[in-house]
Amino acid sequence: MTRRAAVRLGDAAAFLVRRLTALRAGARFLVALRAGARFLAALRAGARFLVALRAGARFLAALRAGARFLVALRAGARLVAFLAVARFLVVRLAALRAGARFLAALRAGARFLVAL
Repeated sequence: MTRRAAVRLGDAAAFLVRRLTALRAGARFLVALRAGARFLAALRAGARFLVALRAGARFLAALRAGARFLVALRAGARLVAFLAVARFLVVRLAALRAGARFLAALRAGARFLVAL
């Protein structure tokens, strides 16, 4: 083997080593890129989870508001029933008062007849 052939062989070996090193570095870069893509996918999934969590919180708030509405509705129904009872009592008391006036007029009429 001549010196020139040995130098060329050495140059070729160095070239191959550099190319393999570059390929290895590229492979490492691709592995890191894949890991980054996985991380971004997990980040997106986490963001979706947070959006779903927020939607769940809004749903629970609406549910609570609905429960408060039902309580208010029930209280309103109680108020309407109370007002109906109150109106009934007012009508009965007016009738009672009218009956008392009628009895007073009847007594007065009886006294008038006795006085004759």
